[in-house]
Amino acid sequence: METKTPQRVPEANAAGLVVGYSTASSNEEARAKSSEVLLIIKTQRTYTQAVVQAIKDKHSYEIPEVVFTDVVDGNPDYLEWVRAVTRSKGT
Repeated sequence: METKTPQRVPEANAAGLVVGYSTASSNEEARAKSSEVLLIIKTQRTYTQAVVQAIKDKHSYEIPEVVFTDVVDGNPDYLEWVRAVTRSKGT
């Protein structure tokens, strides 16, 4: 399976790819598309809608699956790193 290199989303400095991801759907169009990639993007709540718009602008699906989850805890050093690398320029 060919995987394209993700394009840069300014509000998301860190991302992970899960290749070979598949979903079960009753949507005939979705079932016809056999290969998907799950992209896990790290960002801040402030930037979620900018991330959604960037994905919608570039995605081939009419309605791409974009959801956000809250991180309730984790390695404090890592969480601070995510905050630091996703800050807007000038903040």
